Amino acid sequence: MTYIFPETDIPIKKYHFGDKIINGQISNFPIFFSYDYIDIKQTDFSFSQKCLNNFDIIKYFKKVKDISNKTLNELIDDSDFKEHFHIYNNPRGKLLSLIKIISGKKHIKDEELPSIGQFALYTHPKGSSRSKGIKSPRIFFIVGHSSILYIILYDPYHEIKE
Repeated sequence: MTYIFPETDIPIKKYHFGDKIINGQISNFPIFFSYDYIDIKQTDFSFSQKCLNNFDIIKYFKKVKDISNKTLNELIDDSDFKEHFHIYNNPRGKLLSLIKIISGKKHIKDEELPSIGQFALYTHPKGSSRSKGIKSPRIFFIVGHSSILYIILYDPYHEIKE
């Protein structure tokens, strides 16, 4: 599938697992969001968790609005620590396991691993704890062609570590 944005007439290819994205090809495009690979019920970090409340939803859409007014370069260069905007070029551990579930692949070669990013909705001053119900939600995404960010996971208690 290819998207064409009328303002630019530039065809933008949809990301498929296994595509290789070269960072220089995406850094100065405006950010767009896609939900083609969003986890609705596949893992414990899906968007169907009961703890996803109206407060988090409003924070999410405010954050998406802010992010979509920037390029990927601007997000990486200008992000302060409280934003927790990170890109992982070689996801490992729990994050890699989750990517395998979402992609439907049992094994992903290193050269086929997508770059995965995260951003914070907010950070609670006391950190986060599932047992205490203290949230510091992170949203995870795949960096696709032409700076399309494919939203994939909701990590309310900041339990996914790269």
